[in-house]
Amino acid sequence: SYQYPRLTGENSIRVIELQPGVPGDIITFDLHQVWLEVASFEALSYEWRDKFGTVPVQCDDEQILITPNCKAAMENLRLRSKPRYLWIDAICINQEDDQERNQQVAMMADIFRAAKKVLMWLGDETNTTRIAFEILPTMAKAHRVILQETGELPFSPESVGEDNDAQQIMESALQDDEVVEAFNDLVVRTYWTRAWIFQEIILGGSRGVCISGSQSCEWTVMKSALLAYNEYSDSMHFSNMARTADEFSNTGEVPLGSASWALRELNATDPRDKIFALLGLATNKKKLVEPPTADYTMTVEEVFVHATRYIIDTDCVCTAWRLGIRQSDKAFPRLPSWVPDFMPRGKGFVEDTFADSKLSSGLNIVPRPVTTQTSLKVGGCIVDKVVLKLTITKELDLYDILSCAVHAVARQHHSIYDTYPAGRVTVTDSGREDAASPSEDKYRHINKTNAEALLTTVMNFETLSADGVDAMTQDKLHSLAIGFLTWSLSRDTEAPPQSKQAPNYAQQASRIWSDRSIDKSGFLDFELESLESMEDLLEDECDLVFTENGYFGLTIAGQAEEGMLIALVCDGNQLHLLRKGEGPERYYEYVDQVYLNFLGENKLENVFNEMKLERLEFR
Repeated sequence: SYQYPRLTGENSIRVIELQPGVPGDIITFDLHQVWLEVASFEALSYEWRDKFGTVPVQCDDEQILITPNCKAAMENLRLRSKPRYLWIDAICINQEDDQERNQQVAMMADIFRAAKKVLMWLGDETNTTRIAFEILPTMAKAHRVILQETGELPFSPESVGEDNDAQQIMESALQDDEVVEAFNDLVVRTYWTRAWIFQEIILGGSRGVCISGSQSCEWTVMKSALLAYNEYSDSMHFSNMARTADEFSNTGEVPLGSASWALRELNATDPRDKIFALLGLATNKKKLVEPPTADYTMTVEEVFVHATRYIIDTDCVCTAWRLGIRQSDKAFPRLPSWVPDFMPRGKGFVEDTFADSKLSSGLNIVPRPVTTQTSLKVGGCIVDKVVLKLTITKELDLYDILSCAVHAVARQHHSIYDTYPAGRVTVTDSGREDAASPSEDKYRHINKTNAEALLTTVMNFETLSADGVDAMTQDKLHSLAIGFLTWSLSRDTEAPPQSKQAPNYAQQASRIWSDRSIDKSGFLDFELESLESMEDLLEDECDLVFTENGYFGLTIAGQAEEGMLIALVCDGNQLHLLRKGEGPERYYEYVDQVYLNFLGENKLENVFNEMKLERLEFR
C-alpha cells in the first residue's frame, strides 16, 4: 500500500496530478508536495459516505484505497488528453497521522480559498438530473424577482416587461410532476447535509461549480434556485447556509455561535467536526479563552467544552445555550450541564408559542461570565419555581390535562376563573398601569383569567391564524373550549369547589354542551367532533408547567420536574429551568429554556415578586 512521505514545511500540501483517461481506464495519479502560496489546483468538495476506502486506484505506481464516491468523482473529473490538478482531503492528507491531520485540517480554509475552483460533486447523475439542471436558471430568476420585490435587489433595465411574479415563475417551472420529482431528487441529496461541506461551499463562493455526472452549473445559480425552491416548498435548510454565506462574504468571518446555529441540523460522522468544520469561517478573536483549533487528540467532551467557553467569552451564554441543551437526553451525558451537545432539537422542541407574551425588564443584570473546564459563573436572578409538571401527549384525555391544572390552581387557593397573575396589573395604551377591573369589557375580562391562560397554553390557537381561519371561527373555538372546561367541571364530583362557581360568560359558553347532552343520540357525534377540533390544537410532546407565582408555561417534553427553579440569566428576557445541585455547595444544573404565558406584554417587575440579583454557578 502507499506510504506517505512526510510533509516538509508548515505551508506545504499535497496536490493530485490526475492522469488523463477514458471511462473504463484505471484511475492513475501522482501526489506532489507543493507550497500552498504557489500551488495551482482545484479543490473537490464531496461526501466521503464511507469512513474507509475500498476501491483500489494507482498512486505513484502503488495502490491506494479510496471510497466509491471519491472514485466516481475522479472518474468524472478526469480529462481525456491532459492531467488535472486536484486537492482531495481523503487522499492529500495522511489520515493515519494525527499530527499531520490536525495541521492540514487547520489549513483547509486556506486551501479552499487558494483553489482556482471548488468542484462540488453532488453525486452520480440520475434519470432526472438533466431535467433539474435545465430549470435551475428559471428558479434562479424567481429568486432574483423575490429579492427585487423585497427591495434587497434593484430592478434592472432588462427586467422591465418580463414576468415579475416569483410565484408564477416557480409554478410555471414546476407544473410538471416529472420536473418536481427531478428537483426534489436534487435538493434532498445527502451532499447538502454534511458539516464539512457547509464550510467548503461558503469558502468556495462564486468559484463554486456544482457537478452531477455530465451536468454542471455555477454555485451562484444553484444557490439562488435552491432559495427560491425553499420559498416554494418550505422544506429545506438552505436559507441558513445562504445567510451565513452572505455574512462571510461581507465580513470575511462569522461568530462561532452563529455558524454553529446554522450548522446544527447537519451531520458529521465524527461529532468533533461539528466544531472543527466551522473554524475556517469563525471569528478568531481572543478575550479570556483561546480560540478553538482542530485537534483530533481531544475527546468530544473536551472539544465541546472548549468551544462553549469560547462562544460564551466572545458572544454570550444564551447563544451557547440554544445549541442543543436537553439535559435529560444529551448525546454526551458527561458534559457539564451548561455545555450544549451541538445536536439538533428533536421532536417536541417548543419554540416560543406565546408570541405576544413579551417580557420587558428593568433589571440591570451584569452577566460577567467566567468559565472553567467544569463550571460557569454568571449574573442572574431566580424568579419562580415549578409546582406542577405534566407531559402532554396525544394519548392523554383533554379533560385530564385541564383538570390537573385546575387542581394545581386550587392548591394555591384560587379558582380557574380568577384573574390570572399577569392580568392583575395591565398597561394601558397611554402607558399608565391600572388594576384590572371586573367592570371592564367582557373580552378583556375573559382574556385575563386563569382559564384563558391555561387554554392558550395547552392549545395553540395561533395555528388557526396561520392556516387562514377567520376570527369568528377562532372565537367559536375559544368559546367551545371554555364551555367544555366549565361543563366538565360542573359534572366532575372531584373538581375543586371554587372552580364549580363559574362566572356568567363561562356558563353561557357551557350551555351548548349541556343543551346538546340532553339529546344522547346526537351528543356523541357533537362531542367527538368538538374534542377532535380542540385536540388538533394541543401542544403535544411537551411539558406543561405551573409555577409558584401562578403562571402556566411549556418546555420540551421530559425536561421539567416539580421543584425546579426558573431564572433569568444574563441580560436577556429568556427564562430558563434550573435544577438545584446536590450536596452542601450552592450550585445549579442547567436544564432547558421554559416559556411562560403572560397573556400579552408585561414588565418583569409586575409578574414576579422578590427578585434578587446574584451570581449563579452552573456545573
